[in-house]
Amino acid sequence: MERSSELNFLQTELNAANAQNERLIEENAQLRRELQRLADEERSKSTLNAELKMKTLQLESERALLVDENAQLRQDLQRLTNDDKSKSIVNVETRLKAFQMENERDNLFEQLEKIKRKYNQLHAAFVAKVQRCKALEDVFNRQKTLNGLVIKSAIVQKDKEQNIKSAKRASPKENNATVANLQEHVAKLQNELDEARDIIDELEFELESIDILEMENQRLKDELAAYKKAKLKLRTTANLYPDERDDSGEFDAPPSYSELDDTERCPAPSSIASSPAESIAGDMDPETMERVALTDSLVQMAQAESNCLRRELLRSRLRRTVQATRPTSSDA
Repeated sequence: MERSSELNFLQTELNAANAQNERLIEENAQLRRELQRLADEERSKSTLNAELKMKTLQLESERALLVDENAQLRQDLQRLTNDDKSKSIVNVETRLKAFQMENERDNLFEQLEKIKRKYNQLHAAFVAKVQRCKALEDVFNRQKTLNGLVIKSAIVQKDKEQNIKSAKRASPKENNATVANLQEHVAKLQNELDEARDIIDELEFELESIDILEMENQRLKDELAAYKKAKLKLRTTANLYPDERDDSGEFDAPPSYSELDDTERCPAPSSIASSPAESIAGDMDPETMERVALTDSLVQMAQAESNCLRRELLRSRLRRTVQATRPTSSDA
């Protein structure tokens, strides 16, 4: 009994040991599988670590390249920023300079328009003065005709005085007729003399007008010289602005003056040194240059006519003095 019980106990212990052994075998197999899994994981981790190291090295190299590129881009950005600032400053300065030059151009154009209007006014005034000179010349022509008539009358009077002296012994009736004729002729001569004196007084008054005209001519010359200086000043800045033609017709067309050939009676000087039309010919357009040349020729003609009028007036005064002294000599 004891032996069977002991065998049972041992059998039980053996079964328990077998069960424990099987459990341990299973645990060992499980541990081996776990170790295999861990080994596989370790190998995968090693492979992944190697890949990560390679990726890290690649990223480090790319990072170094990006750092260099970033530094280069920063330098380029700084350079572009500086260039943009300098260009902005230059742009602002250029705009200010452009505005200033536009203002100067507008001022120069205004001055040019004023000069044009002043020139037109002076040209119109001068043409009016020249026309007045022509009228004075007509008056002097009439005076010359009258002086010729007076001289002719004086010659006739002298002949009649000789006839009177030769006819002193004639009959009283003939003497009365001769006296009547002489009185009529004396009255006629007296009327002509009064008319001549009136014309001479008018000419003396016109002589003062001629002096004023000469002063006006001198003023016109000064105005032309000022116009020349202004044109030279405008010429210095002409290359800074576009060529703008003045088509507004600011300059008035000069009036027709068909009597310019009348200066043959009072010839002008053959040469005038440094005329304003020649000195500013390079600064004006053809139309303005032609107008200035006409004005210059009118100035020369007016001077020549003024000299002729003075000579004619002196001749008239001399003839008047001679005519005034003749009756006294005849009475004597």
